[in-house]
Amino acid sequence: ELQSRFQTFVLTLFDPLYFTFRRPSRERVLAGNFSEGPSSPDVELRFRHKESSARFGIHCLFCAGYADDKVRLASREQMQNYRAFQEETDMDVYYVLGVGGRAEDPKELFLLPVSEIKNETLNKYELDSYRKSGMFFFNHVAQKLQ
Repeated sequence: ELQSRFQTFVLTLFDPLYFTFRRPSRERVLAGNFSEGPSSPDVELRFRHKESSARFGIHCLFCAGYADDKVRLASREQMQNYRAFQEETDMDVYYVLGVGGRAEDPKELFLLPVSEIKNETLNKYELDSYRKSGMFFFNHVAQKLQ
């Protein structure tokens, strides 16, 4: 429920004039039988403005605080799955990380491209360059979510 509330908060940071979203359906995993293919992100978004358009995915993660000044973003397997998803769909995936405060109003917010993240765990100093405040914006020239 905490992650769901954070995801709802994150979606309010995308201007509906330019962004539409959908939550991909999840395949069920029963008794250790895993589906083939990469995992999809929590939310897929489409950006449209004038002649520009883009699609990308986000995975939302809220942490109540740092553990020894570090945050674990994902398991190695999940990171590999998101990279495979990016390759198969030609769609960038981003982690949106909230730390501290409440899921509906995190103290700190970070936007991390999956393609730039090499480790499962990052310390707060590594996160600094990914700090985010305010609304999300898609830079159509750089083809990058900011």
